[in-house]
Amino acid sequence: MATALTSLPHRYARALFELAQESKQLSAVCDDVVALRELLTPGSVLTETLDTQLNPHEAEALFNTIAKKMKLQTITQRALAVIARRRRADDLAEILTAFDNLRAQTQGEVAVQVTSAAELTAAQRKEIEAFIKSEVKDAKSVVLTEEVNTDLISGLVLQYGATQVDASAKGALRRLALKLTN
Repeated sequence: MATALTSLPHRYARALFELAQESKQLSAVCDDVVALRELLTPGSVLTETLDTQLNPHEAEALFNTIAKKMKLQTITQRALAVIARRRRADDLAEILTAFDNLRAQTQGEVAVQVTSAAELTAAQRKEIEAFIKSEVKDAKSVVLTEEVNTDLISGLVLQYGATQVDASAKGALRRLALKLTN
């Protein structure tokens, strides 16, 4: 099984990222990626179209039309053409996500998924950000994505990178049950 760093979407993302860096157009290409990701929301026309397994010529024509209407950078346009020709159009969302992860990583940004039993307060958010900055080397900024799940009973679960910190009552009960059964 391929890891996140060697998956095909990650390799395409890395190639685009490195080309954008070398040509000193990283900021503009990042803007293109954000704009494309906004088009690829679940249930969108583009998402549905890409799920139909377009042939390379159809995918390239579609990407060319989108690129021209959105006035995307030449590097982004060429990357989309390569993605289409190599029959990877259905991987576009993953490629864009991998690109954004590379951007965040190089800027010292850490994305954290916070699942809590109740809505977080501003003080709790600051405490989580301070915790992440103390745990993650080179973390310059922390981006929290929050979700409330009352099944946790109390507490929260943090997910960042390959690390998960479960400080919920549900997790504590599950760990206790495992100890008792062993």
